[in-house]
Amino acid sequence: MHPFTYYSDKSRAQRKKRNLPREAIKNPSISEDSIDSASLDSNEESSLMTVLLSKSGHYVVWNGQNVDLLVETCLKAITKFESHEIASRRKEDNWKQEFGVNSWSSDSFAVSSPLNSKEIELLSECIPHNKYWTELQLKFNHDGLIMNLFMNLGENMALCESLVSLDLGGQNLSDDVISNLAIGLSHRRSRSLRKINLCKNDITNEGVKVLFEVLQVIPVENLNLSFNNFDDIGSTWISASLEHTSLTTLNISNNQFVFINTESIMDSKVTTLYVGYTGCLKGDKYMESLTAGKLKSLSVETCNVSELGIHHLETNSVLQELDLSENTLLQSHSTMACLSKSLSVGATSLCVLRLNGIPLNGTGVFAMLVAGILGGARLKELYIRTCSLNSDVFNVAGPLIFQISTLDVSGNPLGRCGVEQLHGVLVQAQKYFELSASNCGVQNEAVCNLFANIPTVSLWGMDLQF
Repeated sequence: MHPFTYYSDKSRAQRKKRNLPREAIKNPSISEDSIDSASLDSNEESSLMTVLLSKSGHYVVWNGQNVDLLVETCLKAITKFESHEIASRRKEDNWKQEFGVNSWSSDSFAVSSPLNSKEIELLSECIPHNKYWTELQLKFNHDGLIMNLFMNLGENMALCESLVSLDLGGQNLSDDVISNLAIGLSHRRSRSLRKINLCKNDITNEGVKVLFEVLQVIPVENLNLSFNNFDDIGSTWISASLEHTSLTTLNISNNQFVFINTESIMDSKVTTLYVGYTGCLKGDKYMESLTAGKLKSLSVETCNVSELGIHHLETNSVLQELDLSENTLLQSHSTMACLSKSLSVGATSLCVLRLNGIPLNGTGVFAMLVAGILGGARLKELYIRTCSLNSDVFNVAGPLIFQISTLDVSGNPLGRCGVEQLHGVLVQAQKYFELSASNCGVQNEAVCNLFANIPTVSLWGMDLQF
């Protein structure tokens, strides 16, 4: 019989246990340090030891001399042979003691306080053995971070077959941290990871280069790099690598670049693109190529898009979601007429339109927008936050309510009169509707009380300050 025999049959192991000589139990003679491969390979069968290592009825029986052998030593020995599962359960117990029982078997694990190096190491050891987690949301303590820990963390994440989403946003993580983590993921060729959020970190051109080299060998489809610090050099690395990745959703908004190779985007698998910035990117220059391809979702928020860029929407029948927010050049009467025409004869597949922060209170401007939507677009969601719309808006927008199902008018000075007009239209519509009407010059409590009488209306965003 092999010196270590693994039983899943509890009763059989118990029968073996009953045959143990009493003196073997009372007189342990082998210390942990004296256990070596030779003694583990001994074929002596004069005594047996049974060690309970898990609550599932799995036992290990050892033909040796020391019944009091420490579990840690036993774990090392049996892991060498065949019991990877038992080592996993040991790690699981350590994890539950450190982070709580419920966090092990949840679909997602998120930390509320930053992890130190010791906790990162424990997390790294446990991740490959967890069969539940599909999403990890982690925070790190920046003091004394050891870069090798992140490479090991990435390698072990790659071994976790259930892991789909990784969220490391909002931490000002450096290029070194991101690079080591990415390299670790590539070493083991992660096969399950599909989404990575790295927004609001301190990733520069060097970090982008390493990250996109790694993305060519792992099947990530959704990447958020918004609010980082790479410039045109970084965007060039992205352009050169994008075609060779699996990315379908890419967010590179709010960075420092002013140039992007739109041809590389069109040649890639990307169908959802966010490139909004604070005005440096010349949106009109890119609107033609970005709207001529296969993109289904495009955000060019704050990109100086004007009437010249809007013209290109007239020939687009693919876009389903468009964000033109904060492009204040669109507020003129002629530009809104161009957008209205594009919505009625061109962008007929558009389902979601965001125009937040664009003043729409000029004479006939909003009416022109509504006419374009009703004229052809299949719009279902309209976001017009802080567009300077007043109480008269629903004299024009009434028919629009019957077509769309989601409306955000937060931050507009509608006043009590405007909110009551909206209430009257929704009562007539008698359809399921999602609405945000916070910061409209009426207390949120009053708005909630007013629309609570309409069971088909779902209020969201009402927790904002008014």
